[in-house]
Amino acid sequence: MIVRINTGSSVGGAVRYNEDKVQQGEARVISINNYPVEDADTINLRMKIGILETQAWMNPHVVNNTLHVAIAFHPTDTLSDEKLATIGKEWME
Repeated sequence: MIVRINTGSSVGGAVRYNEDKVQQGEARVISINNYPVEDADTINLRMKIGILETQAWMNPHVVNNTLHVAIAFHPTDTLSDEKLATIGKEWME
């Protein structure tokens, strides 16, 4: 497993980057956490960005409002969507 961590200050840019990957078929949504919905299909791009920007704005300690963690596995690793979602949730915690 290889983990890359990037920080930044553009919530919209990070969300758009991920959404573009999904639209191009290079990625898929397997889990959505910390949003007021349970299904990713019920929230649109503008809502995702707005929620994240509001959360960052409400915390005066936030300097870089964007953290992008990319976790890559060896090509021979076969992990279920449930296992990948669990790993992602554990990283966020």
